[in-house]
Order: sequence, then structure tokens, then C-alpha cells
Amino acid sequence: MSETIVGKKVLVVGGGIAGLTSAWELSRLGVETTLIDQSPVWGGHLARFSCKAVETCKTCGVCLAEDVMERIYESSLIHLLLNTSVTSAKRESRHYSVCMTSRDAAPMPDGVHLADLCPVQNALVSYKNGFYLNREHCLYFQDESCRICLDTHPENQALFHPETQQLESRVDAVVLATGFETFDPSERPAWGYGSVRGVHTAEEMEPALRTNEWSAPAGSTVAFVQCVGSRDKRLGRNYCSRACCAYALRMANVLAAKHGTKVTIFYMDLQSMERAATLTSTEMSRLFEFIRARPGSITEGQDGRPVIVYSSQDGKPVSAAFDKVILSVGMSPGHSTRRLSEIFGVHTNANGFLGPNDEGVCTNLPGVFVAGTAQGPRSINDSVSHALRCVGRVADYLASEETRS
Repeated sequence: MSETIVGKKVLVVGGGIAGLTSAWELSRLGVETTLIDQSPVWGGHLARFSCKAVETCKTCGVCLAEDVMERIYESSLIHLLLNTSVTSAKRESRHYSVCMTSRDAAPMPDGVHLADLCPVQNALVSYKNGFYLNREHCLYFQDESCRICLDTHPENQALFHPETQQLESRVDAVVLATGFETFDPSERPAWGYGSVRGVHTAEEMEPALRTNEWSAPAGSTVAFVQCVGSRDKRLGRNYCSRACCAYALRMANVLAAKHGTKVTIFYMDLQSMERAATLTSTEMSRLFEFIRARPGSITEGQDGRPVIVYSSQDGKPVSAAFDKVILSVGMSPGHSTRRLSEIFGVHTNANGFLGPNDEGVCTNLPGVFVAGTAQGPRSINDSVSHALRCVGRVADYLASEETRS
């Protein structure tokens, strides 16, 4: 640990795997870190993902967020704030003054009992020091159809309507780790999302797999369609999202091995599959049917099932019906990317993400860094590696003359 950076202060914006990793590793160097996220739960997309292990670990990385959160809760150097967003920032001499709005809430009293009564999965989320309200899932914030927490404990009213606080933090450096958003497949109407029954995104399938509630009978047919919103010039998205192939194969492996599902995968190219998905070519050929084609359309058949129309290798049109079609949607810049770019003055790259075009972590501003998928598409494990690289550069910067008082 370098004595020159002990006691320095860093703000980490984003509580996904890259932000969590950055905060934890900085704390190990003696750096005081404030970790914020605009959502009501930590973990980013990983908070919704299911483990992809069948008989052995498939190194999907889903467990990493929970593991690092356990360590973060033990650290006295990390200050956590949920429901918190940056509103302004300015550089003052060698520091940044960052203003934030926060509706961070306390743990729910009698959380264990209320979680048992709650009718919705993940509306009350368990952390080390209690249960917290997740507004994204709670029925009260959708249509007020559930009031169990309020009727059982009227004193919880303040937790449902926390006061907005105005916070200001003076820090030596900032790490932007705000992650990504998934592509909205309704931008390609021909693929039937939102109009054809049985067409879903891969992320929409996660809750059923996470809770073992996948209901399709053995022998059901499922098609995965790759590169939805990636490598598509017509959409202005000619980049590869890099994680979708491994993600789809791991999910397909769970469906085939645990549920007896017959899986077909429509693809353009499969990226580094044997290394990423820990499946050999022989195993993949035995478990799945691969069709190298991008579907032209997905429509509803006469029996209500989705029908994929594609061109065979000899150019002839082919139609195939499936019980479900799962779209492997690509990564888009996060919703806060443009706002944070304007607030901090950070340049975006050619694909609209924060920071440089290459794999770098330094932005155009001294003391402002970027980590994980905020900089560009990458897998969970690659996001961790990128965050570690970011922490190294942050440490170098904090030890430099630029932050000496």
C-alpha cells in the first residue's frame, strides 16, 4: 500500500460489477471511497442474472457481485449510497466537487417477516444488514395493489417516500462505472418482439431460471437469435457486444441439460466459444442445432407459436416454428452516459460509450476514469479485469503530483 494515497478520496459512480470491484480494490489501497448507484439495488444487471452451472461451474461470473458485496460491507473505507445520482461536477484546483441528489433508504424493519409475506420476487432485497425496498419490483410503486409493508408497519411510510437529500462530495478522483443498457429489439419490428407471443429477450428469461420456475415441458423447442442490436449497420450499431455468444450458450446449456429443451441457435459468427462457455465443439454439436443465418422475420404461426423465416445456405427461404424465441440483445450505452458526459465534460467514443475508443480507462480529463461496460461492451469477467486496470491507473494518479495538496 502506497502511503501517498492513503486517505485520498474517490467517488465511484455505478454499482455494477465494475463499480463494486473498483470500490473494493481502492479500499484495499487505503483510499476512502464513496460508491453510488441510481438504482435501488446493488449489482447492476448481475442482480437479475441466474447461475449458469449445471453439474460444474461454467465461470459465468454471476456470483462475483455477491462475493464482492460481502467484502464491501466489511470495509470501513467505503460509503454506500443507493437511489443517488450526480447532478453537477466541477474541478477545483486538484480536486472535484461533485453534487448529488439522494433518496437512500434505511433497512426495512421486520424485513425477514415482510419478505415472507411479499407476493413479488425481489421487491424486498436482502443485504448483510437487512432488507431493502426495491422500487423497480414493488407493486405499491406500480399500481398500489400491495400495501403489506405499510399496513403491517405504518411507520414504514417514510421508507416508501424518503426525503430527497442534496449532497456534495469533494474527491481527488472519479471512476465512472455506469454500465450499459440492453438494446430494445422493438427497433427491429420484423423480429416480432412485443407483437408475437413467445418472443422474449434473454434477460427476460433470467427470473424464471433464477427461481427454478421455467415451466416449458421437456422436449419444448427454443431458438436463440444472436446479434440482435449488434453488428447491424442499418441500426448504426456495427460493433460486437462481445458477451452475447457465451451468455446465450450458457443459458442454452441450462435449458438443454436441466429442462430437456431442444435448442437451435441462429448466428452470424460465434465468438471464442470453447474458451468462453467451457463447452467443447463436440458437446455443443450434441446439445444444440446451429444455423448460420440471420432471421429475416419472426411472425406468429397458425398455432400461435413464433415462426422464424431465414435463408438457407443455398439462398432458399426456410420457415421453422418454435415454442419460444430468445433474442440475444446487444449492449447499448447506459441511460446516464450522455448526461454524465455533459456533467463532467468526458468525451464519448465512436460507439457512444464513455472514454477512449481502445481498451483504455483514462478519459480526456485528469482524475476522471472509466471502468467496465461504461467504456464499451465486455463480459462480466472482462469487466472485472478492466476495473482492476482502472484502479491501477487511479492509484498512479493519486500518487502523482497532480493530487498533492
